[in-house]
Amino acid sequence: MSTLPRVTVPSGVRVLMLGLAVSLVPHAATAGFIPSNLPGLQIWLDAGDVNADGVPDVLPNGTAVPIWYDRSGQGHRLVAWNNDPNYTPKVYSAGIGGRPVVRFDGSDYLWADNYDSNNPFTVFAVANMAGTQNNRLISSQNINWLMGYWGNWEGVLHADGWITDPSNPNSRTFSPPNTTPDLFAATNTGGPSYAFYKDGVNITRNATGGNDRIGRLGLGAWNSPTNEASQGDVAEIVMYDRVLSAAELNSVGYYLTKKYGLTTAYGPPAPANTLT
Repeated sequence: MSTLPRVTVPSGVRVLMLGLAVSLVPHAATAGFIPSNLPGLQIWLDAGDVNADGVPDVLPNGTAVPIWYDRSGQGHRLVAWNNDPNYTPKVYSAGIGGRPVVRFDGSDYLWADNYDSNNPFTVFAVANMAGTQNNRLISSQNINWLMGYWGNWEGVLHADGWITDPSNPNSRTFSPPNTTPDLFAATNTGGPSYAFYKDGVNITRNATGGNDRIGRLGLGAWNSPTNEASQGDVAEIVMYDRVLSAAELNSVGYYLTKKYGLTTAYGPPAPANTLT
């Protein structure tokens, strides 16, 4: 009497036996990743869904965004300064990667009025400058914190102390900023220990140079609409209340890379496999 061969199955892999045929296929759990698949999501701003109803928006170009609603489920929205139309950015449909962006004109300002974040955290941002007014685009309302752009520089991070500063220009930290879209990411353990990534490449210079939290996330300027304001586009912000693992960091980074057609160092996550 014949016996079936013994198959050693790696831990966590699901097996389906169809007759005597055995083949390896990707597990469905790796398909359709979105940021809310990971725990700890606190802010998810998507310019293609500014009302956060899960349905892509169909809005005329130039539609005002007085409130950018949060897709995380936490309700951590960003609102225009003093609800003033003069400080309200607008949405445009064909921005980064042909997808919608929220556009800041150099006097617009959105800030998190109901969420004052703390350490630890991980934050991602897809953005680009217009090239004409290059100060802070991704910043804070109540903390001297900025990521990506400052003072006519690109590829910098400040957290009440420099993590990556303009003192050593290179291929990823330079002046003036270009208009090419960027994917920035930062983590802080609160230890203190920061890490800063541009397009998936770690460009941290001094991991303990600053240790401040983001606080109330702000876009378009710092602290108020008239302070270090910028002209530029923001397509997406994703923020967690913990430091993501390397695999998780790659998953979110790759999701944003593919979504916006960016060139980054993030790669396809290794698939979970199923034997069939």
